[in-house]
Amino acid sequence: MHAQHGRPQNLDALHARHEELKAGAQALREERDRLALQVQQFARVVQILELENEQLRQSSTHPVIRPLSRR
Repeated sequence: MHAQHGRPQNLDALHARHEELKAGAQALREERDRLALQVQQFARVVQILELENEQLRQSSTHPVIRPLSRR
């Protein structure tokens, strides 16, 4: 690596690579945040379904509606 006017030759390439990596890291953070929100939403759906299943289990005397058995 030779210096041109006190700067390494590959400095521009390093800066460009650094910007690429920063953009990639930002995209990964955004995806992580999006997935975390989806996980929260799915957890809420499961909670609601479990609650509904429990309510069916307790109140169902209908022969066609069979609530899921307990685990």
